[in-house]
Amino acid sequence: MATYSAFFYGTLMHPKVLRRVIGVEGKHLQIAPAVLLDYTRHKVKRYVQFAEYPGIIPYPTAREKLLKQDINQDDRCVRGSLVVGLTERDILFLDVFEGSEYQRQKVKAYPLEPLEDMEKYSTKGDGSLVPVHPPPIPEHLPLAVDAETYLYVAPDDLEAELWSFAEFVSQNAYKWYSPDSRAREDIVEVDKLRQELIALQEGFPDFSKYVELETLSEEQFPIEDEQRRVILVGDVHGMDTRLQALLRRLSYDPSTDVLVNVGDIIAKGSHAGSMAVLDFMASNNITAVRGNHDQKVIEWRVWLNWVHSISGGTRWLGSLREKWIAAQKEGEDDVDEWVAKEMKKDRTNKKWWKRIPHGWKLFSDHYEIAAAMTDAQFQYLVSRPLRLHVPSAHTFIVHAGLLASDPERDPWDKRQPLATVPKIPRQPSSRNPILRRLQELAILSKVPQNLDPWVTLNMRSVTKQHKVIRKKGGTPWAKLYNEDMSLCTGFDNELHADGKSRKVELPCRPATVIYGHAAARGLDVKRWTIGLDTGCVYKRRLTALVLGGKYASTYTDTNTYYISEDGLEEDGQEDEVFDIDGKRVRSIVRFGEHGKGKLYSVSCS
Repeated sequence: MATYSAFFYGTLMHPKVLRRVIGVEGKHLQIAPAVLLDYTRHKVKRYVQFAEYPGIIPYPTAREKLLKQDINQDDRCVRGSLVVGLTERDILFLDVFEGSEYQRQKVKAYPLEPLEDMEKYSTKGDGSLVPVHPPPIPEHLPLAVDAETYLYVAPDDLEAELWSFAEFVSQNAYKWYSPDSRAREDIVEVDKLRQELIALQEGFPDFSKYVELETLSEEQFPIEDEQRRVILVGDVHGMDTRLQALLRRLSYDPSTDVLVNVGDIIAKGSHAGSMAVLDFMASNNITAVRGNHDQKVIEWRVWLNWVHSISGGTRWLGSLREKWIAAQKEGEDDVDEWVAKEMKKDRTNKKWWKRIPHGWKLFSDHYEIAAAMTDAQFQYLVSRPLRLHVPSAHTFIVHAGLLASDPERDPWDKRQPLATVPKIPRQPSSRNPILRRLQELAILSKVPQNLDPWVTLNMRSVTKQHKVIRKKGGTPWAKLYNEDMSLCTGFDNELHADGKSRKVELPCRPATVIYGHAAARGLDVKRWTIGLDTGCVYKRRLTALVLGGKYASTYTDTNTYYISEDGLEEDGQEDEVFDIDGKRVRSIVRFGEHGKGKLYSVSCS
């Protein structure tokens, strides 16, 4: 393992301060007094919350910018400590501690005494660290040691007055190691920096913030209430005016109606539209699942919060924003290309660029929404689950899709959730509802693909090799889901497979999936799946499915609705609903085993 040597000339000369910053006792280190020639050490014009700290610059620079007169030979060098054996982890901690005011550079340090183990060196009192009469620098110095030190990058921010380590030890060093130091705000800040760096080195923080599942009660999804409706809306993508037009078309009443969205409420449309939709959804706490574009916005916001929490992060982001604005004024319009060039040439902020996860696009649509949304809007968005389960309606709501079985196994494999009746103590009247709920939960928990958030957010098809994909090709997942559900014959039937016909009957009851995401397929209504993304952001239509109200199974009037054999019916008030090819389709659809609903849509062109 590679090790490093460093020359410290300020607060880090004190071994207890050094140990505080790197977070370990330093048993792997050796230390000795040392000197750096042709540099001067100055006070900084401003002070930080920890202690007064110095900056060093080459003597010729100090002579030109700071010193009004020449100084003696002893002051033209900097006394400090040489530390040998630092690990890469130690250096990372030190880089964060020093911040952007300093730049680590290679220097030649001359040890004035033999190296000692840090453990032994640390037992010395402060008096030995700052001798009253320090010995003069020898005329003949020992061999120099290659080391690194932190040079101050802005000489104009330094005072002409030289900095005194003795003054630091007598006035400020105690703050770092007194018995109550852990309660001090300045010490807490150092510990915070160290923990942030540990998170960076061992892996990024959890940007995803997934909420796996939320269960809706019958009250929250009142499809059997004649006085209330459930309105499920497809992908909005920031098309605020079209969303409001659809709600007006439906005479949406928030006091009685429950509005539900299938994900991707923001991004791809205009920035102003996305912010307006997000404000409406968050202000009214609208029920929704998380979409793949919502997810990207969440991840950027968590990343932004993380970077802002790191010392220097806000300044770096602000500076970068100003550069991008200036570049746009000069005619730059490709943000990805500009960011790539800036990242390549900006060596000073290399450590910050490394904090951007691979493949993320700075100043993208998702980034700008994440930066602009309020804390309340973020809390709303990050609270959206990946999946909604409605046991009373035997329904799942997801953004992209859900599988009823593992495609890598046969449908009748006992490990498939639909192939096995859940085991519960026999109960005379309530057995079936309990079995259905348990089996529906098994679909969520025992099909391995459904445990992967990427699948829930992105799935479109399954290949012949049983791989879930989001691009074109393979078999649409909804086709596989409907095939599985068509095999359900109830819990009282034993698993049966006819070896000749390959017909399979499974001991299960069907459940419905309502989803979005697949704009390329448009309105996609099948027996047990309903796809509502009809490409509003592509100037097609925005679609809603209405359940409950007059479509409740308990609803009765003189104009009774019925469902024809094909599952669709003209009710005399047919809405304009179209498939992906622009053909008008019937708007009354089957829902669940015995229910129905109605599709409504508005144009987005």
